[in-house]
Amino acid sequence: MFRRDRLHQARAIQRGIISPAILPDGTAVMTLTVETGRSYRVQASVDLLAWTDLSNFVSTNIITQFSDTAATNFPQRFYRVTTP
Repeated sequence: MFRRDRLHQARAIQRGIISPAILPDGTAVMTLTVETGRSYRVQASVDLLAWTDLSNFVSTNIITQFSDTAATNFPQRFYRVTTP
């Protein structure tokens, strides 16, 4: 029973990131899987403790492409998609 809904009508928000591809110029390009009509933030971190907002958007498609041109400035970078 998800979220204690005895009628089984609750649902989980589906979102995810398909592993980023690194282009020859160092740009990280990733595919985001999100729900349409919802507001999202793409965030990045170098240590999984401090997160920086890279983008805010309202999704119009289930599959969205995102590019991080600043990825070249970091030896490693972690990403996440959140809803405000």
